[in-house]
Amino acid sequence: MHVFVEGPDDVRLLGVVLKKCYSQYTSKLYKFVNSDSNLVKEHIKILKEKKEPCILITDMDNYTSITERKKQRSKEYDIEFENVIVVKKSIESWYAAGAPTSLFQPQGNHSETIDKIKFNQLIGRSSLHTRIMVEISEDFDTGRAVSNNKSFKYFYRELKNLLKPFENNKNVSE
Repeated sequence: MHVFVEGPDDVRLLGVVLKKCYSQYTSKLYKFVNSDSNLVKEHIKILKEKKEPCILITDMDNYTSITERKKQRSKEYDIEFENVIVVKKSIESWYAAGAPTSLFQPQGNHSETIDKIKFNQLIGRSSLHTRIMVEISEDFDTGRAVSNNKSFKYFYRELKNLLKPFENNKNVSE
């Protein structure tokens, strides 16, 4: 399984989630933001030709519609619409949803409104941002995240659905 993500925080968290929840699959993570979009498109094209599962995960950013964001990313990277998963707000909302209570005060179903700025306000100092995110990812509770964040729940469910056609070949990789 090939998962294209925006940045290092996404790689960190999704690397843990994929190992915990989808360990039966060989997975590779690729950071696509700040990369040459033509190279990313070509990479996706080659993987699709090999019939390898490709998923692109993106933040909502300034879009007001998940559908419009998915359409934009699908067109930009020539990837199937259904293979684009949108994180509502930003990846920090997923971190907050699955964070151990010892590191982060539970936000319950309000975690979806958390963006980078709100996350840094909640942890107290933005200079601790990366360190806290590393600690959260190490003890990330996917069950809690599914319960606390509709966007993460959607990702978790959709990833299972996207992988169903590959059940017989669980070691899909480059």
